[in-house]
Amino acid sequence: MNRVCEKCGREVADDLAFCPGCGSPLEKLPEAPEAAEAPEGAEASETEEKGISINKDEIKKNISEAVGTVKAMDKKRLIIVCAVIAAAIILIVVLIGTAVPSYLKPVDTLFNCLESGKWEKMEKVFPDFYIDYLDDYNGDYEDMLDEMRDELRDEYGRKISISYKVEKKTRLDKDELEDKEDDIKRYYDERVKVTDGYELKIEMKIKGSEDSDEDSTKLEVYKIDGKWCLISL
Repeated sequence: MNRVCEKCGREVADDLAFCPGCGSPLEKLPEAPEAAEAPEGAEASETEEKGISINKDEIKKNISEAVGTVKAMDKKRLIIVCAVIAAAIILIVVLIGTAVPSYLKPVDTLFNCLESGKWEKMEKVFPDFYIDYLDDYNGDYEDMLDEMRDELRDEYGRKISISYKVEKKTRLDKDELEDKEDDIKRYYDERVKVTDGYELKIEMKIKGSEDSDEDSTKLEVYKIDGKWCLISL
């Protein structure tokens, strides 16, 4: 038994969901099987349009939630990155604050060597020509250092620690640096370039297993041929 399309009046088979003449949707019969898919180019029904609308809303909602999640994640990451950068800056400031200035490195090395009795790094304290001078006129300079450390041990005990601070420093001017070059040439027969220098007043604290004391000394540091070192003139 065929039905009649209410829109165009054409007879339509019972198993069709749309009119083959005008494409209008047909009223679904209770006993009829599940409606077939709409032919290509056919207009969507009101129900299908609502379904599409609902799907769009769901998609928009999901997208909005995803964007919010990403923004939240980005905010957290930004906070983490800022925290890491802040920590790095603090660390750099601390390291800069505690780092030994270049002109004090030979002083620092000298006291460390006196504490440990290991003289391997003493070559970083004095210029080469000064070590050669000590060897030539005073015997092995390491023997001289051993004697100095033995005196400290006799007075303070075998285990010694030395801390110090610069009480006063005076930077040498250009004329004074040139005078030092002349002095080195005269005393050590060595021609060098002295580009910087300080006269230092240093307060020391010497602690040992048997005694401790505070003392002060004056040292001169020079940048000789690009290397900071100690030397007595």
